[in-house]
Amino acid sequence: MNLLGMITFLFLIIAVDYCYFDRDRKRWGWLKGASRAKKAICISSILLLSIITYLGLSM
Repeated sequence: MNLLGMITFLFLIIAVDYCYFDRDRKRWGWLKGASRAKKAICISSILLLSIITYLGLSM
């Protein structure tokens, strides 16, 4: 899978998990009181760590 496809795939998985699968806020509930900027930074960090892990394992 190319890099752009992998980034898009990871972004979609995180977005779908945050918006649709976590209905009762058990996984993402700790972000409940955070500002919009803090949520964006947190989700971006998770995405970046996922990309780094994927690239590290593919080498």
